Parts: sequence; C-alpha cells; structure tokens
Amino acid sequence: MILTVTTIIGILLGTYYNDRIWCMFCPIGTMSSWIGKNKESIKIDSPSCTSCSLCLINCPMEIYAGDYRELKKIENGDCIKCENCITVCPKKALQL
Repeated sequence: MILTVTTIIGILLGTYYNDRIWCMFCPIGTMSSWIGKNKESIKIDSPSCTSCSLCLINCPMEIYAGDYRELKKIENGDCIKCENCITVCPKKALQL
C-alpha cells in the first residue's frame, strides 16, 4: 500500500512540479547529496561565462545555480561530476 501511494504521489508531483521530484525524497539521493557536498566543486571563470545555459540544458541532474556569471563555483551536493557541463561550454568557462 505504501509503495502504491508513494508512487502515485511521485508521479503526480513529477508531472506538475519537477521531473526529478523523486530525487528530493529518495533516501539514497539525500545521502548522496550530503556526501557530494564535500567533494571538489566545479569552478566557474565568471568573466568568460556568457550565460548561454548550455551547461544547464546538458546537466542530467538539472542543477541550476542562478546566474553563473556571478558565481565562482557550483556547490550543489546533487552534482555527480559527470562533466557534461564542462564539455558543452563553448567558452570553456567551467572546470573541475
């Protein structure tokens, strides 16, 4: 019964709120986020960033950190360090 209810709630919230809503409730995702906060961050060369949003579009974790031109690094525990954002950046403004 609990599995059915949580699945239905996850589908409904995912439809209306966020595609990755389950990751906000999943205990494994939460523990991964806590552990990931202590890992090396992705550094941003703010003057080089043009805010093209290619990094956001290609991020499998859909991490949005605001205006990247105002940041020095992305410190989000959900980042899995896949480097998709680094690869697609046309100005090479991101590095691990």
